[in-house]
Amino acid sequence: MDAKPAKSPLDPQTDLATICCEDKPANRKEYLSMVGSLMYAALGSRPDIAFSVTALSRYNVQPLEMHATAAKRVLRYLKSTSEFRIHYRRLPSYSQPVNTRTHNSRPHDTSINIIGYTDSDWAGNLTTRKSVGGCVFRLGHTNASEELVMSGLIHWQAKSQSIVALSTLEAEYITCSHATRESLWLKRMMREAAEGMAVKISDGPVPIGCDNQGAIKLIASGVVRQKSKHIDVKYHHVHDEQMKGSVKFQYVTLESNPADLLTKPLAVPRHEQLLQLTGLTQSDSHTENSNTTDETDHGKRGCDSLAKKRGCLR
Repeated sequence: MDAKPAKSPLDPQTDLATICCEDKPANRKEYLSMVGSLMYAALGSRPDIAFSVTALSRYNVQPLEMHATAAKRVLRYLKSTSEFRIHYRRLPSYSQPVNTRTHNSRPHDTSINIIGYTDSDWAGNLTTRKSVGGCVFRLGHTNASEELVMSGLIHWQAKSQSIVALSTLEAEYITCSHATRESLWLKRMMREAAEGMAVKISDGPVPIGCDNQGAIKLIASGVVRQKSKHIDVKYHHVHDEQMKGSVKFQYVTLESNPADLLTKPLAVPRHEQLLQLTGLTQSDSHTENSNTTDETDHGKRGCDSLAKKRGCLR
């Protein structure tokens, strides 16, 4: 189906919260159908549209034409990126060769660890002033050259926070709390899945990157001060989990944080940069290097058929 391609899901210059008196109501049934179809893709294999689905879902009750146009832009983006896949690397097993470079008689550590990233957009919802938090997780292991090798994303989440955060520190802290709960669930599930397999899940803490140093210091110290004493006690469990060795929050620059993809609409250059960080790239370029990197790719080819089924690109 012919459609003008879009290089990003949402235009960062478009404000969906600003209601124009001349804007007409959209067909609600068609709008819900589009958003529901986009949600299926976002949950299955397209983390790059997770924030877009979160933003569009705010207007499910009374959608306007501007919201329907934004939803169609996401469909056009999926149409133009239908060949994008999440690429995964082959997991190491216990039968790895010895490290010949270091002449070590013992094989290197081949345990698999979960690596996470968190980010939030403070007061990103201009209507309710609630923040949007996002977290992503991927698998990683150390190869024979003692280099960290990371695979594509295995889990991601973009979610509006239930309370109004009063600062960027509070918004990031709440997102870190959500990411901690997700990491505990992921690690428990990975251990159950690895039983009886030649794959070892790391016993160490799950490293989670965060680009807010204030939140990292609050997690490490657990000391409630004047500016953080109002934060609900249920979010302080993240400090307890770090003290127990379940997670380990560490600083990561904003430019290297793939979770930024799930918190706000981005300009095209930044959006394409984060696609590379998440391992979501075209399958053609991946095929050329498949013999040397020993990777396998995964993705659903339903984006093209999804757009044709809904007939929303006309």
